[in-house]
Amino acid sequence: MKKVVICGKGGIGKSTISTNVCVAAARRGLKVLQVGCDPKHDSCSRHRDGGVPTVMARFAETGRLSREDLAALLVEGRNGVHCIEAGGPQPGEGCAGRAISLLVDLLRECPELLEPFDLVVYDLLGDVVCGGFAAPIRTGKDTQVYLVASGEFLPIYAANNIARGVVHLAKRGGGSIGGVIANLRGTPGERPLLEQFAAALGTRIAGSVPRDPRVFEAELARRTVIEESPDSPAAVALSELAATVLATTREDLVRPTPLADAALEEMYLRCMVEARR
Repeated sequence: MKKVVICGKGGIGKSTISTNVCVAAARRGLKVLQVGCDPKHDSCSRHRDGGVPTVMARFAETGRLSREDLAALLVEGRNGVHCIEAGGPQPGEGCAGRAISLLVDLLRECPELLEPFDLVVYDLLGDVVCGGFAAPIRTGKDTQVYLVASGEFLPIYAANNIARGVVHLAKRGGGSIGGVIANLRGTPGERPLLEQFAAALGTRIAGSVPRDPRVFEAELARRTVIEESPDSPAAVALSELAATVLATTREDLVRPTPLADAALEEMYLRCMVEARR
């Protein structure tokens, strides 16, 4: 079973990438599970026309969760992609990391529920990799962690910060970096900047997704772009990303070498100057 964690700054496109990678893998004949790790519990919404019940909501109702409860929360969506959502508390009422760690711990205690799956993709909230938020990365040395970034400074800063967390988690048996996913926004010098950033971390660009209005159109239709516009540039790029993820082995993973904040800012500014020449 291949375990993949997609992470990055909030709003960078992690859920779009996760859902499309899952669809591409399922269309290759693999049995796929997408794990939503966000209190908004919307990671899997493009796989199903209805909502996905959450682990935290069930736990709040009963005060406990059995294997049968967890099995019932594993629901199948279109294209054969199975879904489960951690959920979380209402804003200001608790820690979302608790829901993530609860779900990961339950899956660890019931390994037979994961045995049928060839690929498990964790769509991880934001750029926090401490406490419960780090639980998906701690699922084993072969866990592939992908950093989603674009050409603006803050997404790169967030990705670099996650890489720092991965360094420490890898020392304790956690996963390592499989690459940077460039979710392009069309900013000046974006591709060279992300290539330099990936190289500085000691990794690669695992995939590059172009800015494509058909992604937005697919979202409005509550579908993935691979379903709605399979020949579009974004759909082709996401299918290629899925192929790269599926071909990646533990030997391809790296323990990253994050930049100091000053060095990261210097690299960013240098690339911006070069882009404007």
